[in-house]
Amino acid sequence: MRYPPAFDRCVSCFSRFQGIGRKTAERLVFDILTRWDEAAVQEFAHALLHLTKGIVICPDCRVHVESLPCPFCAEERKKAGALCVVATSKDVYAIDATGHFPGTFFVLGTLLSPLDNRGVERMELERLKQRIVKEEIKEAIFALDSSLEGDATVCFMKEELKALPLKLTRLAAGVPVGATLEFVDRGTLSRAFCGRQTL
Repeated sequence: MRYPPAFDRCVSCFSRFQGIGRKTAERLVFDILTRWDEAAVQEFAHALLHLTKGIVICPDCRVHVESLPCPFCAEERKKAGALCVVATSKDVYAIDATGHFPGTFFVLGTLLSPLDNRGVERMELERLKQRIVKEEIKEAIFALDSSLEGDATVCFMKEELKALPLKLTRLAAGVPVGATLEFVDRGTLSRAFCGRQTL
């Protein structure tokens, strides 16, 4: 017996989320049917309908924000002379929540991955270069995933930006805070040794 069409349409919608397969989507839809009241369903539908209307993308840093002017491009942040290059808007909010970075951001939107057909053309490289020059950035910090795609993107960006008069750095990688060494993988340990700090 097939699911009712209305149920199937919802499952198809949930299945579009990254990392959610059909079985998980079915569980989510059943959860809505069995645990949510009508008001909760209406609130969820209302929030989704207004999501794209209530969020804009800053033309300078490409972060998803509530309104312009963008709080991440405020003049006091530009004075720091540092630009943090990230893959997604989610990364911006995570870094900003630490309170340790006073500068501005630039969202690439993707990481290099030829196998997934993600290339340079989608990174808006020229816009990044223009921003570095216009704001007289002194340091560009790459806060990208510690993965093959992240490493490839950093190598590519380093080549592209080497002609500009600025310092290029990358976030430290290594043993996570609170980790026990016996459970840390070899790749992470190797990075930790390479990036060790002087006491």
